[in-house]
Amino acid sequence: MNINDLINSDNIMFSKLKGNELIEILDLINSYYLEYRDVINLNKNNTFGLELEFEHSNNIKILNDLISNNLYTRWRISGDSTLYRGAEITSPILNDKVINWDELGRVCNIVNKYARVGSGTGSHIHYGSQILEDNPEYYRNFLYLYAVYENILFRFGYGENNCARRGINKYAHYMALTFLKEVFSIDWNKTDQSIVDMISPLMGDRYVAVNFNNMNDDNHYSIDYIKENGFDPSKTIIMDTIEFRFCNGTLNPIIWQNNINCFGKLLERCTKELDYDLLHRRVSLNKEYFGNISFYKEIFLDQVLEFVDLVFDNNKDKIYFLRQYLKDYTVGFKTDKVKSFTR
Repeated sequence: MNINDLINSDNIMFSKLKGNELIEILDLINSYYLEYRDVINLNKNNTFGLELEFEHSNNIKILNDLISNNLYTRWRISGDSTLYRGAEITSPILNDKVINWDELGRVCNIVNKYARVGSGTGSHIHYGSQILEDNPEYYRNFLYLYAVYENILFRFGYGENNCARRGINKYAHYMALTFLKEVFSIDWNKTDQSIVDMISPLMGDRYVAVNFNNMNDDNHYSIDYIKENGFDPSKTIIMDTIEFRFCNGTLNPIIWQNNINCFGKLLERCTKELDYDLLHRRVSLNKEYFGNISFYKEIFLDQVLEFVDLVFDNNKDKIYFLRQYLKDYTVGFKTDKVKSFTR
């Protein structure tokens, strides 16, 4: 079997693979280089916004290039005082369209010429909360699924590095234990409460791995924007977002796309029934390191294979996640880049 045969074959349950068969497939994945995709097949009503942090930045040159490439009206640059000569670019509201991936690629190329990511830079992704449809069951699913696999998601989110960026506990504190507590503390059956009221115990501090403080945003999409982007106006109205803050900084559009795909498919999975017995068992198996970020750089092979089978429904998404999670199988103590796995 070659990697293309693996990608194009029927959906494989990776967690069921054993022995030589598993070794062969892991070897194929380890030799595979991720590529930028035209689209990633997200739900058409998924929306997301990005914050690209970088430092040692020549903001004037970046601004001039954004303007000359007709990008500045959509992608805005501003300073970031938490970084050395730091800055960030914020995107417009995006969805899974070729034109948006093209723009992200061009923005990353521009910034790469005049800045770099450092050991303290992060990548933030705001996902439109409409995918969870204000459904308490879907939010409960999200909190539980995220909490159980937070260690897997963190190592994946380290991107081209094999450990967390400097300051992650200050700016993107882990949430597994907090989420688990609320899964069993919140009364998810109260019909007289809004979602915002239900999850209000999770609001307050925005410097956490998953930030819900933008859930009470009263801004609305314009009718023109809804029509231009083909959204369903009955489902996509409020610009409330769930912000994922724990990913390391990157100017590689392939890593950005892979992160976006991961969080989008994770949220989509939460709108379907979950095996809570499986999640209960995983909590028990993880109890020695659960919520301890010092373990999050480690590789947990059984758990990550379980995760990809649970969240993704095709081999390509599974392979893309596993390649970024496994990287070069190293575990680091500082944010050194691993051997490149993209092209």
